Amino acid sequence: AWDFDAVFDPVRALTYEGVDLGMVRWGWMLDIVGYYFLLLPVMLVLHDMGGEGSSLKRTSATACGIGYLISGSMGAAMLAASTGIFERYATGDAMTQAAELAVFLNMQEIVFYGIWNILCMSLFAVWGLTMGAVLRQHERLLGLGLQVIGLAAAIDVFGTLLHLEWLSMTGLFTYLFGFPIWCAFLGVRWMRAK
Repeated sequence: AWDFDAVFDPVRALTYEGVDLGMVRWGWMLDIVGYYFLLLPVMLVLHDMGGEGSSLKRTSATACGIGYLISGSMGAAMLAASTGIFERYATGDAMTQAAELAVFLNMQEIVFYGIWNILCMSLFAVWGLTMGAVLRQHERLLGLGLQVIGLAAAIDVFGTLLHLEWLSMTGLFTYLFGFPIWCAFLGVRWMRAK
């Protein structure tokens, strides 16, 4: 059964009994493909949509977008590689379990708060706000939607930096749920245009 709280509670995730580590590993690998790599063509097409004007701004924003893809994928890859911690925790004595828990907590904090909520979301915010403005010239609502999601990413960053969990979670969940919906609408719109 899916335990949503285990996603945000490393202790609960690590101590959860009967975890299929293959599924955990594949879940993080699918995160790399679905949330990051599939976005690369979109970033490149949006970069080319702007025409000749403001090329430096579009190129800089696209570089931030690609940085988002790379750093986000690195975080998910680190978590995919962490399944050995689960194995050692499950079979270890109390001292081993305490050590593995400390390692897992540190890894989670580095990935979730450092890589994803500060670095990735900062890069995504720049890309979303900038390229949303470019897209608005061609697709008004899709461009505005991307800017709203970019703003949500910025809100997550500020909430994380200021240790305001309610603010961070507001931005994060707007991004987590809004971005796949935006991508689906973009895909439908581009398919109809072909």
